[in-house]
Amino acid sequence: MRVTDFLEDNKGGMWISTLAGLFYYNRRANRLDHYTTKEGLSTNQCYNMVLDKKGDLYVAGIKGFNVLSDGKISSYTRDNGLKYDYCEGILLGNDNKIWLANTKCIIRFDPDKKTMQYFDENSGFSTEGFRFGSCQSTRGGELFWGSRKGINYFYPGELVNHPADIRLNISQAETPDSTFYLGSNNSVSLNYRNNTIVFRFAAINLRGSRNVQYQYQLEGYDKDWQNAVDIRQARYPSLPAGRYVFRVRASVDRVNWVTAPAEINVRIIPPIWQQWWFLGAVFAAITGIIYWIIYSRNRKIEEQKEEIETEQAVTYLPPASLINRPKNRSSGTWRRTVSAGCNLKTALYTFWTKKKIFLFKKQLMGEKARELSRSRLRLELRSAKA
Repeated sequence: MRVTDFLEDNKGGMWISTLAGLFYYNRRANRLDHYTTKEGLSTNQCYNMVLDKKGDLYVAGIKGFNVLSDGKISSYTRDNGLKYDYCEGILLGNDNKIWLANTKCIIRFDPDKKTMQYFDENSGFSTEGFRFGSCQSTRGGELFWGSRKGINYFYPGELVNHPADIRLNISQAETPDSTFYLGSNNSVSLNYRNNTIVFRFAAINLRGSRNVQYQYQLEGYDKDWQNAVDIRQARYPSLPAGRYVFRVRASVDRVNWVTAPAEINVRIIPPIWQQWWFLGAVFAAITGIIYWIIYSRNRKIEEQKEEIETEQAVTYLPPASLINRPKNRSSGTWRRTVSAGCNLKTALYTFWTKKKIFLFKKQLMGEKARELSRSRLRLELRSAKA
């Protein structure tokens, strides 16, 4: 196991950084505690360490740096602030800020505000990168950093970060079979089958910085800005149908951002079965089918009801023997015959309509229908003579 650094705290304990994690030796309890990624470290490969005025421990490693405070571990990586993964060195400045070497830049971390400020070649630093563990502070507060091609040194209070003069532009958009050069026309329409797109962009710093940081966002698809370190493209595979807006911004210190003046409007044309008119036609067809089913059912029920009423009316008709009796005004038989005839006439009138002719004839087919017709004819003749 390789040991990379030692540091004694104000309690007499000893911190030991290794490539297999972080150890703490408690002399009073004669106990050795081991901290790894299981306990919350961002990496097991630890290098330099430093304690601030409050007694919090800062550990630099190959994947960001970690802060141990009151038994809790906090990690800082590219996901939450760093430009690069490696933290080659770490020092405490006379301004009570934590200074870190982060590959191609120096970072000043504020322990109270949890914020970072970045210094790169705009401040005069080499872009060749820093060496692990090659850092030292003097009694006067001057900080020294070893790089691959020399030494960088400064006083924290004298360090100046000149603002970058960035020109940012989105140059083109590419699909598997087409390339769109963006200029005056900043709109791209794609078929739903050809829904993979790559945006290419570039920023030029007129002060000569090569450490430009990019963030991009496809509004309607990305919820937040996406980081793009040292790359100048954004790829979106298999976009769903819809409308999107692509934006990109750049910075050299991750504090001051410059947004590209142009925005790219992207439309993924939906398939025919997702078009509004197709959905409307399907809805209308389904509504029509449901209406036809309900209408047919109600009509069938009405026909069955009429058929039952017709059968009841036919069953209620008096036999022909009563209708064919001779008319006798003085007897009660004639009155019953007339009464029966009235019931017959009422039943015939009720069902003798254009819509019911077929059903009525169907119910009165056969001998009973012919008998009823002859009885009705005789009754009308007698009434005419009277």
